[in-house]
Amino acid sequence: MKKQDDKPSIPENMSRTKLADFWDTHSVADYWDDLLPIEVKFSNRLSRSFTVRFDTQTAKKLEQKAHNLGVGATTLIRMLTKRDLAA
Repeated sequence: MKKQDDKPSIPENMSRTKLADFWDTHSVADYWDDLLPIEVKFSNRLSRSFTVRFDTQTAKKLEQKAHNLGVGATTLIRMLTKRDLAA
């Protein structure tokens, strides 16, 4: 049986997909003391939508980047837009 101290560290800076793979094979109970509470904010209903067209190459890059982050392409576009408008 493994001792608690021999557990691997919780991965950082990786996609949601890879983190999901980690948690599929590890128990959060083993990491309870390593976790910190966070504040979660939920958006109000999104009320407007916009159609944005991309060339094929840009669309593929966008979809790949979103996939690597474990989100959908529209979510990534929204995240990038909100970040840039907040600056």
